[in-house]
Amino acid sequence: LHPRLPPTYRSKETTDIVRLGIGVVATITALVLSLLISSVKSNFDQVDHDVRAFATELILVDRALRLYGPGTEDARALLTRYTRQMLRETWPGKGGTVVVEDQTAGALLERTEAAILALPLDPRQGLKNEAAAEIRRVVRQRWTIIEESGSAVSPAIVAALALWLTLIFASFGYNAPRNRLVAAVLLACAVSVAGAIFLVVEMDGAFTGLIIVP
Repeated sequence: LHPRLPPTYRSKETTDIVRLGIGVVATITALVLSLLISSVKSNFDQVDHDVRAFATELILVDRALRLYGPGTEDARALLTRYTRQMLRETWPGKGGTVVVEDQTAGALLERTEAAILALPLDPRQGLKNEAAAEIRRVVRQRWTIIEESGSAVSPAIVAALALWLTLIFASFGYNAPRNRLVAAVLLACAVSVAGAIFLVVEMDGAFTGLIIVP
C-alpha cells in the first residue's frame, strides 16, 4: 500500500510520529510477552515438580503397605488400579483426550484410603498410621495438580498481543523498501515472535499439546 499513499503520509514528520507511537506499543508488547513467558514457565515447572512429588508419595504409600505385611493386598491392588487409571487418562497418547480430574480414578483413591483406614489394630499400628498419612498427602497432591492443570493465560491477553504485533509489523513495512532481503528479514522476525507466542500457548497446558509434563 505504501506507493499508493499521499505524499503527506510518506513525509519525514509523519514517519517519525509513526515510529514514536509504535515504539511505545513495542515496549509494552515486549514487557507483556516477557512476563507471560516467565509466568507460564514458572507454572509449568511447578506442575512438573508436583507430578514428581505425587509419584514419590504413591511409592511411599505402597512401601508402607508392603512393610505392614499381610492384610494389605486389597489396598495395594486398589492403589495399583488407581495409578494405572490415572496414567491412562492423564497421558492417553496420540489421539486420546486428556482427563486430569478423572472421577473413576478419584473413586479408586477414596477406596484405597478407606481400605488403609480399615486395617486392623496391632503392633504394626505405626506402619498403618504412616500409610494413612501418605495416602492423605496423595489425595492433597492430586487436587493440587488438578487445580494447576488449568490455563494460566487469558485468551484476551493473547488476542491483544496479536493485535499489537500486527501494528508493529505493519509499521515496519510502512516505509520499507520493496526487495527480497527486507521481506526475508521481516518474515524471519515474524516467525521468531510467533514461535514465542506458540511456546506460551503450548506451555500453558501442562498436559496437552506438544510440550507436556512427563
